[in-house]
Amino acid sequence: GFNKNQKLVIPIQNTESIKNLTSLKNELKNQSFISDIAVGSAYPGIETINSIGFYAEGKNARESIDTRTIYADDGYLKTLDIKLIAGREFKNDISSEQGSIILNESAINNLGYTIETAVGKKVNFDFNNETQSMEIVGIVADYNFESLQQRIKPLALTVNDFFSMPLRYIIASVNNTNYSASVKSVSEIWNTVNPSSPFEYSFVDKDFEQNYKSDTQNSILLKIFTLLA
Repeated sequence: GFNKNQKLVIPIQNTESIKNLTSLKNELKNQSFISDIAVGSAYPGIETINSIGFYAEGKNARESIDTRTIYADDGYLKTLDIKLIAGREFKNDISSEQGSIILNESAINNLGYTIETAVGKKVNFDFNNETQSMEIVGIVADYNFESLQQRIKPLALTVNDFFSMPLRYIIASVNNTNYSASVKSVSEIWNTVNPSSPFEYSFVDKDFEQNYKSDTQNSILLKIFTLLA
């Protein structure tokens, strides 16, 4: 699974904040109330819309499996307490990891690999009539990366920009419960780094709860309409 508690999320959604992402992350990293920090194109509690068809060594594109893809930097697993069950996390040197990929258990199983032997193997995908390859460097335990109501789909984490939109989220692990003071401090840093952009934030557990409530309500409505039909 993962830990959704005390995780502050800051959307990086416009030109100014995207340009200043690294500066903002470095400023926040130096704050005593933040223990870990990461950047990702999605986080648990929101829908992951990017996907691609991967297929295993010795197979072809007709045997590909639809896999959700998330940009996740070297701090993503630690910040969200996502369990690594084989292999390694991404290295800090992102330029050396462009051909690396971390998959969840569902992706490994659907590809026909095993947890014990998959690390070091390749996954392939076709783009512009050419076959591209990525090396599996790690495997994470399955976790609900979208909603508790949805089955866990195959998932790939990567630091390669090809697999995601340019929009990002900073996810910070807050090590105290004085949220108002922490958010105020983050807001002041944001306004210094991004003076022309409004500050927005949320917490992973609140987003996850809201998503769960929405899914539950939709499920109830579907059952009602089914009974009335």
